[in-house]
Amino acid sequence: MARCTDLCTKYTKGYCALCEARAMADRFCWRWFKGGVFLDAWRVLQRGLSGNAAFWNVLATITIALATTIYTYTSMKQWNIMERQLVITEYQQRPWLGVSQTDFQQALQPSIGEPAGKALALTMTFPIKNFGTMPAFAVNASTSFILPFRPSDSGSAEEGCQEAEKATQSGRGQVIFPGSDFTSGVTESGISPENMQAHSFVSIRICIFYRDTAHQMHYTKMRLIHTPITELVTVEQEAT
Repeated sequence: MARCTDLCTKYTKGYCALCEARAMADRFCWRWFKGGVFLDAWRVLQRGLSGNAAFWNVLATITIALATTIYTYTSMKQWNIMERQLVITEYQQRPWLGVSQTDFQQALQPSIGEPAGKALALTMTFPIKNFGTMPAFAVNASTSFILPFRPSDSGSAEEGCQEAEKATQSGRGQVIFPGSDFTSGVTESGISPENMQAHSFVSIRICIFYRDTAHQMHYTKMRLIHTPITELVTVEQEAT
């Protein structure tokens, strides 16, 4: 259509809801106002009731009110469609950061306090990938183990997320281009094997903060749980 704008999605989706709404509005206006239906009816009434001025004043008022209502409804419908098109365009043309895959490992190592004893070392690694169509700027990530026998780990995980958020707000961090990634992770050493056997699960908290080309901040937050039976499972995920 000649009245299409840069919000048209015809070439990407095969159709454009905004173009269809505008075409419907054009057809309505042409049929009722320019095409003659409204004008012909008006002339017929005028010839039959030309001597009654009060009637014409009332009829004109009702007609104007009806036309205004129809026009307002059509305009609101077009505006709602434009808003949806803007949201679709924004989602299509922005970065989206997520975790493409994860790797969790446990390894025994000599205990520092007890040379004859053993301790566990937990390692979590994952690539942060840009699944969007635009670069992501000021990328910062925080990864923390939350162990059931150390209640203070929950507070440390939250502090790590806050530090990553502050770094992104200040504009510091890495740049990830569409389709690219970089590896992040965390290692926790000196864990008692007895504690791990008693609780048999590990919770991992991942927070990723980044900014788009308009300097708007987004985040991806995840919580994963590893058990000997299910291994690594994502139990919570939130993204903006």
